[in-house]
Amino acid sequence: MAYKIDDTRTFTISVETPPTPPSPPSEYATLLGNVYDIFNKPVANAEVSVNNLTVTTDTNGEYRIDNLPVGTVTVTVKHKDYMTKTQTVTLSEAGTYRLDIQLIPLLLLYAGGGLTAVVILVILLSALKPRPIYPPVYPYRW
Repeated sequence: MAYKIDDTRTFTISVETPPTPPSPPSEYATLLGNVYDIFNKPVANAEVSVNNLTVTTDTNGEYRIDNLPVGTVTVTVKHKDYMTKTQTVTLSEAGTYRLDIQLIPLLLLYAGGGLTAVVILVILLSALKPRPIYPPVYPYRW
């Protein structure tokens, strides 16, 4: 800002607007995916929690959590009819990550009782394979 008084007693103020600094890069990530059971059927109304953020899956078992800090986070999935599952995920940079989560029905824990239930559970757990977290998916820019 500059002030100037000239011979004609005119008072002039000139103001220059500083350039806008570039916006800082986003340090947040989005985690999305599906929650399904061992029969590959979607699990609706499951609670997916990361840090202090909790969302509920829709009828297709889909969820989306935005504004997650970049770094290692713990994902917990709960549903009254399934075993709770907790998984640690590393969000290495800002972007969108996919994590599909498979839950085991509680009914299987009680099926047959005793050794039969343990054998069924071991077979099911050995058949489960962790799904990878895909690298960030960036939207198309036109």
